[in-house]
Amino acid sequence: MHLAQLAHLLIFIWLICLMFQVGLSVTVTQILASCQEARVLMRGLVVNLCLVPLFGFGLLLLFKAESLLSVGFLIAICFSGAPMGPAFTGFARGDVPFAIGLMVLLAFLTPLISPAVLSLLMGFLTKSQEIEIDYVQIVTPIFVGQFLPLGMGLTVNSLTPGCAGKVLAPVKMINKFLMLAVCVLVVATEYKTLKIFGIKAAIGIPALFAASAIAGWWLGGPGKGKRKAVMFNTTIRNASVALVIASGNFPGTPALAATFAYSLFSAVGTVLLIFLVRKTCDVTG
Repeated sequence: MHLAQLAHLLIFIWLICLMFQVGLSVTVTQILASCQEARVLMRGLVVNLCLVPLFGFGLLLLFKAESLLSVGFLIAICFSGAPMGPAFTGFARGDVPFAIGLMVLLAFLTPLISPAVLSLLMGFLTKSQEIEIDYVQIVTPIFVGQFLPLGMGLTVNSLTPGCAGKVLAPVKMINKFLMLAVCVLVVATEYKTLKIFGIKAAIGIPALFAASAIAGWWLGGPGKGKRKAVMFNTTIRNASVALVIASGNFPGTPALAATFAYSLFSAVGTVLLIFLVRKTCDVTG
């Protein structure tokens, strides 16, 4: 088995375990509670599923990025519902229950909406290039790796919460190991292509991150707690899903390196954003 194939397999296993962990960690009651704030919830869904991909699409058109790099960045930004969103919200003293509900709804809606958005935007960016876009190959791993284990985790937590509590700790440990292994393998397989990023990427990546943070904060109001919940669910993208798609469809290309680069920047940038928001906005309402 080649290193790239091993990386793809590990990423897929990580996605399954991560989504199963999310299902074990939340309850249907928490999800339903977030639906009571329907207007804020809808704005959170729109900014994640539509606005952030459109922001990224606009920047890629502006900078006239190379096709495979554009594809990789689009993959990274189109998929939301990262499990770390509620945790980051908690660190920033935001509305954690609302963040959990938004994250789970994003995780369920992503397989239904994001592949279509990705295929549409990729079609515009690569229409003059010979880059095949296989919609089925994009959708299938998302349903198998995200939708099903998330549903299984929720079912286990609903039917046998005691069992879910016992299983959760070892699943978290496995996910930490898998996350580290995935980062090492992706860097090992893509370190040469990571060198190709230039000044455009150095400007575009922070610009997209800043636009995502501003949009999430603005559309998350009123109430600073919910602003934080929407913002952190927006800035952190779903790296596990994105890397599964990139490594499965574009292995050994700049697309995978671009996906990894933005996913890493969004994670590091969100951690730094926590300290800024936690210090200046000490309100949880």
